[in-house]
Amino acid sequence: MLQLEGASVGYDGKAVLRDLNLRLDVDDRIGLLGVNGAGKSTFAKMVAGALALQSGHLKSDGRIRVGWFHQHQIEALDPADTPLDIIRRARPDDSESSRRSRLAQFGLSFDKQETTVADLSGGERARLLLNLVAMVAPHLLILDEPTNHLDIDSRRALLEALNDYEGAVILITHDRSLIDLVADRLWLAADGHIKPFRGDMDDYARFVLERARAGVRAPSQHLDRSVAPVQQSARRRQKRSAGAGA
Repeated sequence: MLQLEGASVGYDGKAVLRDLNLRLDVDDRIGLLGVNGAGKSTFAKMVAGALALQSGHLKSDGRIRVGWFHQHQIEALDPADTPLDIIRRARPDDSESSRRSRLAQFGLSFDKQETTVADLSGGERARLLLNLVAMVAPHLLILDEPTNHLDIDSRRALLEALNDYEGAVILITHDRSLIDLVADRLWLAADGHIKPFRGDMDDYARFVLERARAGVRAPSQHLDRSVAPVQQSARRRQKRSAGAGA
């Protein structure tokens, strides 16, 4: 689906991430780890096509549709709009009942559908944006902190939707349980690079603690350790179990 070769990306001529050599396949579930400021959102912006490479190559199929959810979208919503106004613009050919049904599926009840964005809760705005991202039927979902404003029921619904989704996912979140249940592989953003992380979330927690204690240390000292690969997500385990029983 996507391959990066010697790629660098950043702002105003200064690279935030450099020498990226990564491959994303059609059913990959990537948990992108890293401390704040490590370049995770920059990477998401580049993959989504909103930030050009400074050098190197990005190979991808031009027909790929990317759905990108990030927190700045919530802030960018027009406070005078209603969810129904927004979905009318996004789906001009749909019937009114179809639009309302779609909003209801994402937890926006009939009375909320004509409430201005200014009067929606953070969770309601997040559900509205997740709805808009899903509407383009993307081949790749990039989700940057999707659960920040969601309640427990909404988080559970998001998890179920992700495990049913057939495309690729890049997940950026501090929600450890979501990473554990969705991600099949982990990538780590650190020291201006993104590389596969050969470990699970416990290994990552130890990595962060070691870095905090030791200060700056070459990432290879941590990333080359022999640790168990991240456990497969429930979705992929179920699929493989079903195949074995067929």
